[in-house]
Amino acid sequence: MLYDEVEFILREELREPRYYFSLLQAISQGKQKLSEIVNTTGIPQPMANKYLGVLSDLKIVVREIPVTEKYS
Repeated sequence: MLYDEVEFILREELREPRYYFSLLQAISQGKQKLSEIVNTTGIPQPMANKYLGVLSDLKIVVREIPVTEKYS
């Protein structure tokens, strides 16, 4: 019953759900770096940043930066 609930909510709340689903699918496949996500989805980097920001604001994804990497 709740299986389709996430998809339903995203379709209702977001203007371009297909981009968000593509980003979430890439992340679920283990893509962690922005370049990997962009290459997998084919979404241009500025758009991917925007959509990932929205997903982050909605608390659907969380950006984690290893202590050994420089934050940009």
